[in-house]
Amino acid sequence: MQAYFTGPLVSALSRMFEERWRLSAGSEIPLPGPLEGDYLPPGVGTPIQARDASLSRTQGKTFFRPDGPVKEIRALFLDAITAARKLVYIESQYFSSHAIYRALTERMEDGSAPKLDIVIILPKKPHALVEELSVGLLQARILGLLRQTAKRRGHSLGIYYSAAPGEDGEEVPVYIHSKVMIVDDRFLTVGSANATNRSMGLDSELNISWEACSLRDLSLIRSIREFRAGLLTEHIGTDSGIDLRRLKRPKGLVEYLDYLAETRLYRLQRHDISSYLAGNEILKALDELLMDPEKAIIEENVFEIFSPDVASAFSEGMTLFKKYLFRKRAG
Repeated sequence: MQAYFTGPLVSALSRMFEERWRLSAGSEIPLPGPLEGDYLPPGVGTPIQARDASLSRTQGKTFFRPDGPVKEIRALFLDAITAARKLVYIESQYFSSHAIYRALTERMEDGSAPKLDIVIILPKKPHALVEELSVGLLQARILGLLRQTAKRRGHSLGIYYSAAPGEDGEEVPVYIHSKVMIVDDRFLTVGSANATNRSMGLDSELNISWEACSLRDLSLIRSIREFRAGLLTEHIGTDSGIDLRRLKRPKGLVEYLDYLAETRLYRLQRHDISSYLAGNEILKALDELLMDPEKAIIEENVFEIFSPDVASAFSEGMTLFKKYLFRKRAG
């Protein structure tokens, strides 16, 4: 998933690139000015009908420059989820962000807000064992807890992957690498940031976002809706026999996607999050060791470990350690 744009944003992006180059390489690399015109071939991509857009960054604090960290993307995600009234749609290579997990949980726990449809599209499995250990276990636990909260609070949560038929009849999962979030068809962000702790505060990331701030932005709302429907059509594999009106409608979207997945006629499949642990006793043991299912999730990296947040990995780890000692004494 990529974003292509022209106009003043190109100059802003060039300045950011030049600054990052200077800090990294210690030399200057002046870029030429933006070209005139639109160089994207006709019919490629979905036009976003917007007058304005925003660039947001993640930039981790380092020992060599004291001006970090920058956590604009993290704030963007949390604010958008908190403001959601109908739909949260997320595509991501990974889903292990403690902050995003908390934001979705708190939004679902808010009894004064409308019920949500939440659609999450992920790869079926990480590529390698190291990814399963570093992200997969956390992701499985987070998604399981989100499912519990959604069921208890009456929200609709659908977690899916896409797969094509292989030559031997077995499915070939599509490896999702996009990083997209859409809220209520009024907000869209595309960029390099996964739904992980690293992308929220440690790595260098860049997103571009559009928001319809009033009903005067109907053309933007329509283009975001068309964009979302186009993504889902790709994951489903065809628009033949698909009710596009239901696909574009936020309310009842999870129910309709569940129906399509259950027919087994399309590429879209319901995600079995337990597949991360299936048949692997080592991973199951690590899951029990690293996780406390009654509490929040332990992060997979240093970001937020020493956060002052009471739900940070440091405080959770101390709680888990004390429980472990108590069990040992009781045993």
